[in-house]
Amino acid sequence: MYDVNRQEVKKIQLYLNEFGTAASTFQLPLSGLTGRYNFKVFINGINKAAYTNSISVEEYKRPKFKTSFEPVKGIFKVNDTVKVKGIATALAGSTITDAKVVYRVVRKARYPRWCWWIPTPNNSQEIEQGETKTDTDGNYTISFKAIPDASVSKKNQPTFYYTVYADVTDVNGETRSTETEVAVGYHSLNLAIQSKDKIEVSEDKNQILLESKNLNGDFLPVVGVLKIYKLIAPKHPQRKTDWIAPDQPIILDYKTKFPNENFEYLSSPKQWQKGDIVYKKSFDTGESKEVVLGRPKKWQTGAYIMVAETQDHWGQKVKDERVVSVFDKRAKKVADKKLFMVFMDQSIYQPKDVAIVSIGSASKDMTVFLEIEKNHKTVSTHQIHLSDEIKTLKIPITEQDRGGFAIKWHWVNLNSMDSGVKYVSVPHKPTNLSIETRTFRDLLEPGTK
Repeated sequence: MYDVNRQEVKKIQLYLNEFGTAASTFQLPLSGLTGRYNFKVFINGINKAAYTNSISVEEYKRPKFKTSFEPVKGIFKVNDTVKVKGIATALAGSTITDAKVVYRVVRKARYPRWCWWIPTPNNSQEIEQGETKTDTDGNYTISFKAIPDASVSKKNQPTFYYTVYADVTDVNGETRSTETEVAVGYHSLNLAIQSKDKIEVSEDKNQILLESKNLNGDFLPVVGVLKIYKLIAPKHPQRKTDWIAPDQPIILDYKTKFPNENFEYLSSPKQWQKGDIVYKKSFDTGESKEVVLGRPKKWQTGAYIMVAETQDHWGQKVKDERVVSVFDKRAKKVADKKLFMVFMDQSIYQPKDVAIVSIGSASKDMTVFLEIEKNHKTVSTHQIHLSDEIKTLKIPITEQDRGGFAIKWHWVNLNSMDSGVKYVSVPHKPTNLSIETRTFRDLLEPGTK
């Protein structure tokens, strides 16, 4: 064993037992430098180490007090003066008085999820710093002005998070640190739509959950309106784009000449325009957070956008948007002119089940190649021709399929290609495990009891 100065601390000669292992203990020195200690193993007297490892040796000091902030409550608006309260208490229960508190406040901005086109800003900035002291009860208060970031647009409803860091040093020189976060915005409310990404038209219990909270996470009852729109899909299948869209298009009739080119990133429903409204209902989260949609059997299959709107107590409009897909397992055609889709009828299978794979395309002429792989070997291949339709493939599940298998696919169409894998989950049989915990107080050798 070598210390931080690479000086030898201890040397032990060991012999392997009949199992090919050896073990020993090292006593760390009571004095000397702390830091990284190294272990080196030499075999048969060879000077070059066959194995090395290291540990970190630090001086442990038992803390004598702790500090923390009280939970932040209330509603704040940008440019308000925010006060956060903290307390320093000894582990013995007494308070820490007249302790020095050094603090700093760091601001960062975040956008709501419906502003998906704006990249997450990495603009953390320290806006304030200072010092204060604890009072006779160990309490201290930090005040700062919630200055917004002028470079962030107000219309996108950003939320500014102010992280307050505090380092408390008592009269003995011991320092303990804590931090808390305060959310402030131009608005005082966050509205969130919780829903499944895919809604089956045959299900009766389709419902969504509306969450209304202030910026610091406390529940706040509100009233508002929920609207659901059908999104207008492209008229032709869109292949993956090979380049980014230009700022100024030169070919004005580009869509006419190249209808399948994803010139405006139209393969993503987030880029589509709102169509007809198919559902509208008022809500009051104070009475119920759930909105029951029921069975949307009269809805077209495809992409929809849910829009929940309300106002905070300042009269500021607050909203949330969520894109969902309505699908029908019995559909014969692909919704929204998608170039390719593949899905399973279930998420988990058991032996004697039949897995149904649905493969579809809005293209007039596409050939898809499927490979079923089990135990890292291809057991069957399938060539499926599609012409603006959905076809199915049935795969019987056997006992040997426990652990799952994979379905690989690839295709070439419209001067583009794509490939992927669908994993079929077939769980192993449940086993009853018996767990026993024992504590070993000494080194054991083979054969000892």
